[in-house]
Amino acid sequence: MLKLNLKLGTCSVIGQAVGAAAYIAKKYDLKTPREVGRYIEELQQVLLINDCFLPEIQRKTGGVGQNFLFPEAARILQNGKDRDFADSKNKYFVKNGETLTYKLPEPQYVRYVKIVFDSDLNRDSFGDMHECEKQHTMRCNVLDDSPVMYMPGTLVKAFRAEIVTATGGRETLFSTTENIKRNLLLFVEKEVKEVRLTVEKNWGNSDESGIFTFELFD
Repeated sequence: MLKLNLKLGTCSVIGQAVGAAAYIAKKYDLKTPREVGRYIEELQQVLLINDCFLPEIQRKTGGVGQNFLFPEAARILQNGKDRDFADSKNKYFVKNGETLTYKLPEPQYVRYVKIVFDSDLNRDSFGDMHECEKQHTMRCNVLDDSPVMYMPGTLVKAFRAEIVTATGGRETLFSTTENIKRNLLLFVEKEVKEVRLTVEKNWGNSDESGIFTFELFD
């Protein structure tokens, strides 16, 4: 009998993959699940854009505005790496209140904006919590003395995303003061001159916030 030793997080990834495969099957009107294998690279990219972790598979970067974010930010925010690894740090830090802006030389069609904030996947911001608790937080039961989990201090809490349209109008694409998401896909679906991201506050109330990704896709 085959014994499976899967963490709950692994099971979640499998479920996400099945859902994405169903999307591919419907998109191409496939008759059997096996046929999705013909579109494995597209399936991988669908998973990656929705923040699934696939070791050693590189996410394709956005195709709009690659040269129109200042170089230091662009090197990090447009590299297709949405988390830190042991051998590399991929966060760009902004002061709260600072605005990152894509200024396009002429209006370009943007389908959506991908933003990835730092949700402290290593749980370094959880203080003196036992290391075991940091790594195994999806409990089957909760005891009276179990640690209380809370929003990561590194995660952006309040931010706004804005666009300047082809006609020069300024619109708020998205704004929140209670963000709980790490990965956001904000749909634009129009031609724009500028896209702006302003981070206002994080859950830990520190002066700056880490961002992994800020990309424009057509």
